[in-house]
Amino acid sequence: MSNKRTLLFVDSVGIFSFFLLGYWLRFTLKVFPEKTMAPLTPYLQIAIFAALAWVLMLSILGLYRHQLFSNFCSELATILQASFWAMVFIMAGTALYRGFSYSRLALGLAGLLSLAGISFFHFLWHCRLKTERKNVLFVGSKINSEKILKRFRLHHPYFSIYLLPEETSGIEEKIKKIMPDFLIYCGTSPETNRAVQEIAEQLSTGLYLLPPFGHYLFSGQVENIDGLPLLTSGQLPLERWSSSFLKRCTDLILGIILCLVFCIILPLIAFAIRLDSPGPLFFTQIRVGKNRQLFKMFKFRTMKYPYSSFPPFTREEDPRITRLGRFLRRYNLDELPQIFNVLSGQMSLVGPRPISLDDTFFFTLPDFPRRLRIKPGLTGWAQIHGLRGSHTEPEERVYYDLYYLANWSWWLDLAIILCSPFSFKNAY
Repeated sequence: MSNKRTLLFVDSVGIFSFFLLGYWLRFTLKVFPEKTMAPLTPYLQIAIFAALAWVLMLSILGLYRHQLFSNFCSELATILQASFWAMVFIMAGTALYRGFSYSRLALGLAGLLSLAGISFFHFLWHCRLKTERKNVLFVGSKINSEKILKRFRLHHPYFSIYLLPEETSGIEEKIKKIMPDFLIYCGTSPETNRAVQEIAEQLSTGLYLLPPFGHYLFSGQVENIDGLPLLTSGQLPLERWSSSFLKRCTDLILGIILCLVFCIILPLIAFAIRLDSPGPLFFTQIRVGKNRQLFKMFKFRTMKYPYSSFPPFTREEDPRITRLGRFLRRYNLDELPQIFNVLSGQMSLVGPRPISLDDTFFFTLPDFPRRLRIKPGLTGWAQIHGLRGSHTEPEERVYYDLYYLANWSWWLDLAIILCSPFSFKNAY
């Protein structure tokens, strides 16, 4: 918890400093309209108010609560939401205050600097937390713990992982010998569960339970019968008409902007593809969309023509990929033509990646139909965590997609879009 207090203090000082920097930039840089230097005292006051309002909003949204496994993209979504409301309150307060006329340009600069600065602080904090070495002990069968073990291998390489079967005799001595920083129970035995809880209390070690119905917990729907809680799958956030309408408006606005960018660089990429290898400019493929509707998806061609269909997926260092194609895949530029799928309503900017009919393994997964309840996306929660390609951890990709479905918000979409250009892992 002391770490979170330190971060809260850093954010407060940072926001105060950025508001003073916004004041200085507004009245000293020649690029802005000429204006006499405003007195410093009112801006010191608004800087203090802004720091308090910003940190209070971040606290209300839960950014400073203790989390063992932090996720920068989720934190960025919270920072974006808190920054928006903090600036709304600040602008409204200065508009109603008649004692001094604040420069809207100075406050706008300060707000943008604060948003960028806080995001950078939390990114550095997240990077530092990921390198902390800790011992984590899993108690339970390897089959039950495999889901979360994959997450540790992908995103927590510095953790030392130990696994004990729940039928292990002398489990107390074995746990005390390992002295883990925290325990994760993945078993099904009530007796072992109780024994592990008692050991964790004796060692003052954090204990976490992996429930077999985690996707219900994320739905946020809890009913009760005289105090007995019942979890329901409920309606997905994007199945509400207001959320769907907001997402569609965002797709159209940002999609038109991306379409203009696409039209500018299209001749350059087209010329480069023609020089690199013979064949068509675009690659088209039938993909599965919302409610199993089929549509034709467009991409820039990145493989040698005529195409070879074996293997049915793309491998790292695949000889079929052209030199330019490797560059386009690396920076996701090959996906740009899909902006027309977004504008036509077949896809969204953010969502689970559309699955090819050839990726038959996905259709055998029990949770896959739930994934098809929303539109596929140009980028998604799984992709920014390095899970790309049809053969790359397909079950894990579905788990990430289900989390996105249950936790969707406009701010999370915006955070995923901002993180997408920097997520190059497994981009082949």
